[in-house]
Amino acid sequence: MEVGDLRAHLFEHGPELVQSIKAGKYKPQPVLRVLIPKEEKGKFRPLGITTAIDRWVQQAVQQKLSEEYEKVFSESSHGFRPNRSCQTAVEQCLKLANEGYVWVVDLDLAKFFDTVNHSKLLQLLSERIKDGRVISLIHKFL
Repeated sequence: MEVGDLRAHLFEHGPELVQSIKAGKYKPQPVLRVLIPKEEKGKFRPLGITTAIDRWVQQAVQQKLSEEYEKVFSESSHGFRPNRSCQTAVEQCLKLANEGYVWVVDLDLAKFFDTVNHSKLLQLLSERIKDGRVISLIHKFL
């Protein structure tokens, strides 16, 4: 399904989709794996492309998780967060430098998401997210 067709599909099938999610019966579709070129010549990075419906469901979960977790994340963390970017990180560094700080740590872990321990992640999520259906859904996406 093209992303442009998603809205009409949700109008027609949205209630069934929501019901399947609530009942714990929703099953994400297999991810399409493609290789995209890296800046290094001859090197490629694998990229997983999810279906439009799965992206929509993932976005809904992400929005709810953000409500829960944004309040406990460090103010110094800027990656993959709403209203934060490289630009906000630079602005914070400049502000702190003007206050007399002299060190900045920029961290980018290679292949981080490929190495996340899913069991530990789900355990940590379960400490805050008490609805087992949500944890199960996230597990299915992992």
